[in-house]
Amino acid sequence: MRKVLLLTLLLGIIPSTSITEVRTAYREEDQSWFIGNSEIQAAFQIDPDGHFHARWIYDVLRRRVWRTPDNEMSAPINMTVDGAALNGNTVYSVVSHSFDHIDSPADGVRLSVILSTQSMRGEIRFEADVYDGQPFLRYRTIYNNTSSI
Repeated sequence: MRKVLLLTLLLGIIPSTSITEVRTAYREEDQSWFIGNSEIQAAFQIDPDGHFHARWIYDVLRRRVWRTPDNEMSAPINMTVDGAALNGNTVYSVVSHSFDHIDSPADGVRLSVILSTQSMRGEIRFEADVYDGQPFLRYRTIYNNTSSI
């Protein structure tokens, strides 16, 4: 009986990495997206001026937060297309956004935000992936030329 009780207590204390949950949220009132799991969390936002920012990244296990100061730009988009810069100073409009389940390379969720800008024809797709039980965030930016020229 004591061995069963001790084993039950130990199993209740030891965290399991196989039972995790990816969390997502979108706040329409401030155009911000949240994606994370039990180990890493991040927030992205289109500010009132139309700039796209990484607001913060939180290492849950070490309880460390990297936060962007309000007066500084921290853009996950930083590329040049036909000589035009797409970065934290660019004004964007949200075309669409979604959270989608992914199963490759591992189970998780992908945040996709499609943006446009008046300075060029085309769409910018920002994607951020978080996987169950993994302490990292993978992101990428893709430019899709929608011009017929």
